Amino acid sequence: MTFAQVVGTCLAEIKNAKANLIYCLGAGDTGKSTLAMELARQLARAGKKLAIIDGDSGQSSRLPLTLSLNYARSEFGHPAELELADWAFIPSYDLLERFKRYVELMENWTKKTRNEMDCCIVDSNGDIRTLLKARELEILNPDLLIALQRESELEAILKSSGSRILRLPVPREVKSKSWELRRTTRNDKFRRYFKDSGAQIVRCKAPPFFDFGHRIVGLYSQGRFLGLGIAEDKNGNMLMVRTPIGSVADKVEFSSVKFEE
Repeated sequence: MTFAQVVGTCLAEIKNAKANLIYCLGAGDTGKSTLAMELARQLARAGKKLAIIDGDSGQSSRLPLTLSLNYARSEFGHPAELELADWAFIPSYDLLERFKRYVELMENWTKKTRNEMDCCIVDSNGDIRTLLKARELEILNPDLLIALQRESELEAILKSSGSRILRLPVPREVKSKSWELRRTTRNDKFRRYFKDSGAQIVRCKAPPFFDFGHRIVGLYSQGRFLGLGIAEDKNGNMLMVRTPIGSVADKVEFSSVKFEE
């Protein structure tokens, strides 16, 4: 199937199912993000108030190591036009390491959108380990599960789902990306984000013997996630970070990722 055919099939099924929560499932490089965004454009064009949850911290549309809840209250063209309703720091690219935190966030956001928006589309991450993904789907309980698969790699997950399922092949236009290209894309986003950074001193406690040099950190103020920084130097409980954020942070959370200059 072509991408256009996949989009048309999905829109018809969304209408037939009267689906409010739509979950795009698939391994890496199956076109989930492109499909989710195009479905959102088409539904917004039809007058729907849309929420799009970016659930892939590794290939985030906004910033690596973050998840985001985005709103479209009217027709839009580019993802940058979406309203950022909320976002969160995920200190690792490995879903297993932060699964409880990840799934609680996804659950809270999907509940929030059911009350505020006509429709919510979840652009999930490409981690299709059966136990993790089946548990996530059990908690979120989407109205429609769009499964993009090359062969039958999702069937172990799908057989335990109580959701309405739309099985589709990966669109012909989708190309696989190498690990090196993925890493380069992430680093390019980090470089653009940190380009005009300044120094900020934050009081914090790092784990003993922690290798913090050039470590990417999440910065917070009164419990609210502000954005990212780079750990530069530490003196006692005082950490110097490089960040484009102007607001003063009162908390630092360390990630497992270093910034590759």
